[in-house]
Amino acid sequence: MSTSSIFWGVFFIFFGFFFLLKKLGICNEDYSYYLDFWPLIIILWGISILNLPEILKKIVTCLIAFLCAVLLFAFIHHSWFPFCDNDDYSENRKIEKKFNDVVNIPYSESYKFASLELNAGACSVKLEDTTNELIEVKSGFPAVNLDYTIIDTEEYVNLQLDLNYKGKILKRKKHNVVKVKLNPNPVWDLDFDIGAIDMDCDLSKYKIKDLCIDVGAADVDVILGNLYETTYLEINAGASDVTIKIPKGSGCKIESETGLSSEDFQGFLKSNNSYYTNGFDKASSKIIIKISGGVSDFEVERY
Repeated sequence: MSTSSIFWGVFFIFFGFFFLLKKLGICNEDYSYYLDFWPLIIILWGISILNLPEILKKIVTCLIAFLCAVLLFAFIHHSWFPFCDNDDYSENRKIEKKFNDVVNIPYSESYKFASLELNAGACSVKLEDTTNELIEVKSGFPAVNLDYTIIDTEEYVNLQLDLNYKGKILKRKKHNVVKVKLNPNPVWDLDFDIGAIDMDCDLSKYKIKDLCIDVGAADVDVILGNLYETTYLEINAGASDVTIKIPKGSGCKIESETGLSSEDFQGFLKSNNSYYTNGFDKASSKIIIKISGGVSDFEVERY
């Protein structure tokens, strides 16, 4: 049997098999994950060109056919393909959309917990006001696409927001401001993965459970409130200026895993590599801050 016959036979077998699983509701995972493995086809194709024994060439051909079937199915499943039924048979509801510069997602009173994963590049992010929607996002920069994904259950909703540039980034950074508003009712988990940007977040009006900030060279200002019993803040930063403002009525603990070039923790008591506010253990609301990376300037203020 020729390798060409093997390739097309294996390809159509698995391609049809994946569609069957989807139709039966047996496999409803996020297929876009597999699109990242497309370089494997090039590798296997190169191996097949080598002077290998016939049996090995047939095995490699089968693997190439299998990968092609997986990647094509993943592409069709997440594209405009008109004959693909993308009904979601799982308990979760997943929505993916792309907007030019505005995102407005309705709020449901059933949402008790919410999470936001924000990926942004060279821009300024401002998070200040509240909204009756679940989230409102507006970009003042016309060359930015705001792509979002929603996965929700009855009481929990997860938002994944990506800022993608359609064209060449202009040098005038001041116009590239992304404004975000959140609903104050759910308990929020926030995960910000950002590059060289300015970030100004007033989170005092929200119930924040977890806040993770991963930044490069940035200027970050965050204001936290005391609306949730315990708030965890983790910062991993490069050469950045980070200022955190916390309520005087909240107990605060700071854990540092690296030597900082500049620390300003006025009103804190030091114990080994940790800093505490007086009466931390008895405080009704607590803020626990963990910092890592080569932060050039890190400051905690109490207001």
